[in-house]
Amino acid sequence: MKLWLPKSHAFMATPLAFRSIRRACFASSGLKWEGGVSMVQGASRGIGLEFVKQLLEKNDKGHVIATCRNPNGATGLVDLKNKFAERLNIMPLDLTIESTIEASAKFIREKYGSLNLLINASGILSIPNVLQPETTLSKVERSSLMLAYEVNAVGPILAIKHMWPLLKAGGGFGTERDVAVVANLSARVGSIGDNHLGGWHSYRSSKAALNQCMISSAKFPWHAFLDLWLQFIIFNCSLIISTSNEMLHYCMSTFNTFLSATWQGICRGHRCLRFDTIHACEVCLFSLFGPSNAQATDGLCKGHAWCPETQAYPEVFQPMTKTVSVEFARKRDPIICILLHPGTVDTDLSKPFQRNVPDGKLFTKEFSVQQLLSIINNAKSHDNGKFFAWDGQEIPW
Repeated sequence: MKLWLPKSHAFMATPLAFRSIRRACFASSGLKWEGGVSMVQGASRGIGLEFVKQLLEKNDKGHVIATCRNPNGATGLVDLKNKFAERLNIMPLDLTIESTIEASAKFIREKYGSLNLLINASGILSIPNVLQPETTLSKVERSSLMLAYEVNAVGPILAIKHMWPLLKAGGGFGTERDVAVVANLSARVGSIGDNHLGGWHSYRSSKAALNQCMISSAKFPWHAFLDLWLQFIIFNCSLIISTSNEMLHYCMSTFNTFLSATWQGICRGHRCLRFDTIHACEVCLFSLFGPSNAQATDGLCKGHAWCPETQAYPEVFQPMTKTVSVEFARKRDPIICILLHPGTVDTDLSKPFQRNVPDGKLFTKEFSVQQLLSIINNAKSHDNGKFFAWDGQEIPW
C-alpha cells in the first residue's frame, strides 16, 4: 500500500500526523476483524462466562478469546464454542503461571495481530479449607493474604503486561470506541474511602491492590528510562533503605511503611512490562510484615506514582488500575484502563454470603454483565483510571 504525502510546505510531518497515517493504514488493513477482538480472562463460569456469551451474542462480527485454567472442564465455554466455532477461541491460562499468559498473548498476536478489549474477570474470595474472608484481624494469615494477592492483584497486571502491545496495536479499531479498553473487575470493598465495615482483610486489600497497580507508572514521562531497584534491609524491627540520586517516597497508608527507590536492589517494578510475580510478592511481604514506624507523604492514587509493585501493597493498595492508566495516558497509547464493580451477583463466589444481601441487591449475572458492557462500550478517553459501579456511578478510591 503506497502512501501519498503532499509536497506543500504547509504539511507538517509531526508525530501526530504520522500517527494518524499509521492508524488509517491499520484501519484499512484490519477490516476483517470488524467488530473487534476481545479477551476475557477468567471465563470458565460466573461473570466471566457471561461476558463471553454476551460479547458473542450482541456483536455478530466480534471475535472473543476466552481463557481459564482448565478449558476441558469448562462446559459452559465448550457449549459456546459449539455455537460460535468461528469467533470463539478458548485458551488455557493460569494467573499463577506467567508462561501461560505469554502463550495466550502469542496466540492472539499470530492469529489477530491486535486486541481491542481485555476483561480481567477472575477473582477469589473463599476456598473451602484454604481461604475464608477474615471477620477479625486475629484470623489473618500470611498464606491467605499471599494467595489473594497473587490471584486478585498480581495476576491481572501480568495479563495486562503481556497484552499491552496487542491493545496498543488495536486501539478502538473495529469497535465504536476510539480506544482499546482494559476492564478490571474489582469490588466496592476494595475502595478505601468507602470502607465502613472493616473485615475481609485479604479480599479487600487485594482488590485495593488491583486498583492501585492500574496511576503511578506514568506520572513522569521519563520514568521509563530509569531502572529503579529497591533495596530492603530489615534489622531489629526497623526498615533501612539506601538511596542514590532522587529519593522517591511511598505512603503505605495503613502500615505507614517508608520506602525509597535506589539504583540497586531487588525490585524493578517501575514499568508495566517489567512487572513480575516474584518481585511483587517480595514487596508485599516486606510491606505487610515489616515495621510500621516510618512514614512518607506520597504514593496515594492522587499523588505521584512510580512502582506498581511497591504502591500496590499493602493499603497503598489504592488504585493498581490507576497505575497502568497513567502509563497509558503518558505514552499516549490508544488504551484506557477502568475498574468495574459488578454489584453482588448470584454466582458461586457470593453464594456463602448471600443471606446478608438486601432485597433487590442480588443481581443475576445477565443483568450485571449487561450493565458493565454498556459502561465498556461507551467508555471514552477521559474515563481512563476511573472506578465505576454497575449503574455507571463513580466509586471513590
